[in-house]
Amino acid sequence: MSINRIHLTVKSVTFFAEAKKPPLFTSSDAGVMLIGDIEGLSKCIECKSDLISGASKCAQCGAFQNWRRYTNPIVIAAGFILTWLSIWTAPPIKELFIEHKAKMRISILEGDVTHLKFMLSNIGNSPAALSKISISAILESGVNPTWYLNSGLDKKLLEPNQAHVVSASNSSVIPSAVPHETIAAYNERYGAFPENCKLILEYVQLNGTKEYLFHPFACYAVDPTSKNELFDEN
Repeated sequence: MSINRIHLTVKSVTFFAEAKKPPLFTSSDAGVMLIGDIEGLSKCIECKSDLISGASKCAQCGAFQNWRRYTNPIVIAAGFILTWLSIWTAPPIKELFIEHKAKMRISILEGDVTHLKFMLSNIGNSPAALSKISISAILESGVNPTWYLNSGLDKKLLEPNQAHVVSASNSSVIPSAVPHETIAAYNERYGAFPENCKLILEYVQLNGTKEYLFHPFACYAVDPTSKNELFDEN
């Protein structure tokens, strides 16, 4: 009998000891199951509070501790923006979205009844061919004559980011440009000098499209009804 009692006592002690062993801890916080050994702790990647080892979500700040932390909308948006910027700034990709087109600019330098000198610049990103230069005037008589001019750049290719000094003329008398100093003195005393002439530039884009550039300027016009005598509107 004594041996059986001792055996029973030993079994009771063993069972009690096993019952005291720390069990796996389970907790449900915000619908997320956390499973781990209560003795194994780790730190939250966001708030640094203690977590049960293997926890998938922090009970304090709610931050995910596993791969789900990378599904944060802010992280996804930032990743999308960085990806888009890297693609857009890549030269081969960027070229696909940029319109290739010539863009002309004119600056009148000087001129008399025999020629007109001006600076022509292509500030675009594509070449173009100069096809025609002309001057159109507005006369008091109501006549709007046009003079077609010739230059050394006719039918020539105008490369982007290049400037040319053009001297244009024809075999007849043409309107002469009012000198810059005369315009400045007139503007100071009377106001804006009338721009009664237009320099018209016709050029062809690389795709074959014709375009026109109109540049007003002050001139001493020629009245064709007066046998090519100079007609000063001012």
